[in-house]
Amino acid sequence: MQNLKFLITLFFIWSALMPAFSADETERKGYVRIEYNFGMPDLSFGDNNSYDLSLGAENNSSLGITAGYKDFVLGVDTDTVFGGETVLRDIFISWFGESLGIELFYQSFKDYYIEDGNLNKKYPGPNEYPDMRIMNTGISCYYFFRQNTYRNISRQDEGLLENGWSPYLKLSAGRFSVDNDESIIPAADRPQFEPDAGNFNRYHSWQAFLSAGISGTLALSRFYITAIVSLGAGGEYNRHSVPGGSYKKDINFIPDFDYQMAAGYIGKDFFTGFSALNENQFGRIDDLYIQLMNLQASCFAGVFF
Repeated sequence: MQNLKFLITLFFIWSALMPAFSADETERKGYVRIEYNFGMPDLSFGDNNSYDLSLGAENNSSLGITAGYKDFVLGVDTDTVFGGETVLRDIFISWFGESLGIELFYQSFKDYYIEDGNLNKKYPGPNEYPDMRIMNTGISCYYFFRQNTYRNISRQDEGLLENGWSPYLKLSAGRFSVDNDESIIPAADRPQFEPDAGNFNRYHSWQAFLSAGISGTLALSRFYITAIVSLGAGGEYNRHSVPGGSYKKDINFIPDFDYQMAAGYIGKDFFTGFSALNENQFGRIDDLYIQLMNLQASCFAGVFF
């Protein structure tokens, strides 16, 4: 109910301000957008056999505000306004030109629990990780050979109303970390792994990838649908430790896979629509595989100025 009241308040504020900020299509320089997001990154662990452990966040909804001016975009995503226990921060800044683009991001997540309807039987005792923190920071550089779909999405401009497609390349680098006071893998499962993997409580990974992808847009009048998908590979250098122990180092080959889509309407003064994305971070400690999967859907609306 608190979430709903807050969204209704924002809607009326946005509706009242829209005439003041509206601009002719030929005079547009930027926009302000409000979005409501469903979903939060899950942290999962697995091996080459049948082991599977997933950790989910207590709160899976958030509010985002994005502002764009010419080719620059700044976005902030947080759920602290909802009074939930999970503290979610997702901040990014990007620039996209005709063919090139660059994006920097910072993400921080807390308050996770073990996802499984039968966990009380499998793992007696507390199944929450109130002190665990996940951080993900990085930079991505893009080169589009034809139509720059990311530029059209970031600017919310008329480019989204033109049919087209393009292959592209993405070079990315960043740091992915998981920190907890106690061992993350439940005690009952630890014996099946190597000591480092079964007992680790800290994992810090520096990663770099090269990916290739394809994007496309289908438009009808002022409605559009666009999709972007990329697949690549890279490497990681990680440092991990057990409670009270020293850090150990490792180098691994890991994949890279992301996709997103959006559909909406672009008017003279405003725009609205929905989007979905799946962003992944992979890592490894011995025979234990780590994956941070951000599967998220969003509804958004904004006004041009």
